Amino acid sequence: MNRLNQNNLSIVFVRKGKIIFESNKNGLSPFIQSINKHFQDIKESILADKVVGKAAALLAVYAKINSVFASILSLEAAKILEYNRIPYKYDKMVDRIVNRQGTDLCPFEKKVSATSNPTEAFQCIEEMMRLLETGQ
Repeated sequence: MNRLNQNNLSIVFVRKGKIIFESNKNGLSPFIQSINKHFQDIKESILADKVVGKAAALLAVYAKINSVFASILSLEAAKILEYNRIPYKYDKMVDRIVNRQGTDLCPFEKKVSATSNPTEAFQCIEEMMRLLETGQ
């Protein structure tokens, strides 16, 4: 968590004391990028993330993360991590993760609201990111 906060990062993966991947980009795109490009390296790593909601928690399960440290953690994320026996720590617990405007639920949280399957969540999030990148 120190590196996350000191270097103004949004996500950091550490495995055996070595930084595997880090990013200062917001949202889930760096998590998806790390899964797609560094899956074997981030497996069994420690994840430090600024915001962990249900979507990020399901990605952590999908990526076989060993433990999670979050600045902000949602109640739903905590349930998923507990169910999958992934230890976690957080600075602040919130009821839900909202969009950047603070007006509604985060779109990725909406996208995964009907699933608890990590593979299905990964596919839904990846598809949604592709659509956002192409402007559709």
